[in-house]
Amino acid sequence: MIALTDTELRYPGAPDTTPPVLGPLTLDIPAASDGPTVVGLAGRNGAGKSTLLGLIAGQLRPTAGSVQVGGREAFDDPDVLRTVSLTGVDVDYPAAWPVSTVLLTAARRFPQWDAATATRLREAFGVAPATAYGELSRGQRSAVGIIVGLASRTPVTLLDEPYVGLDAQGRRLLSRELLGLEEPRTVILATHQLADLERTVSRLLVLDRGQLTHDLDPAELGERFIRVTRSVQRKALA
Repeated sequence: MIALTDTELRYPGAPDTTPPVLGPLTLDIPAASDGPTVVGLAGRNGAGKSTLLGLIAGQLRPTAGSVQVGGREAFDDPDVLRTVSLTGVDVDYPAAWPVSTVLLTAARRFPQWDAATATRLREAFGVAPATAYGELSRGQRSAVGIIVGLASRTPVTLLDEPYVGLDAQGRRLLSRELLGLEEPRTVILATHQLADLERTVSRLLVLDRGQLTHDLDPAELGERFIRVTRSVQRKALA
């Protein structure tokens, strides 16, 4: 489903001697078939997580290599844009839009939108539909991103730092929702807060300075997950 081959992204005009923001990176994430696949994408701030998600979502063009989703080059492809949802606390919705308009806009964009799930999650997170997006707290914006991502029912769902600003109840709610997914879909959850990942992910990718440093499958999770988690946390504090 998702295939990156020798993928690099550099800032426009950056000298050739400047390391790329991301890559070179080769990565394959098969399509979910029998049920959901939840992949954790970990790394400190600035490691390249958001850049990688932007490439997969077709919002960024790689400067080298390729990024394919469902066998199609991802960048600016209409089918990929319908297949992939990318949400997060930093999505730039108009500040004056009420939450209801944000959700209505998402419903019009994603053909498989699940209105019942959107309403249920909005109520569970305690986000009022009439509140303007610009008046939401950081945690409430994270909640809106989670609602849009999960209710979109897209085959590929990208959640960028969904735990930011959430209280303990909100984090538990997100973990329960991820564990309760049933339909085949691939969810990539990018975060620098790793405490909630071990129970919810079946694969863990770790980025550091634009490079993929770890790729752990279910058999390798557990004690090694703990060691990797501690390593990422130490780097985040450095």
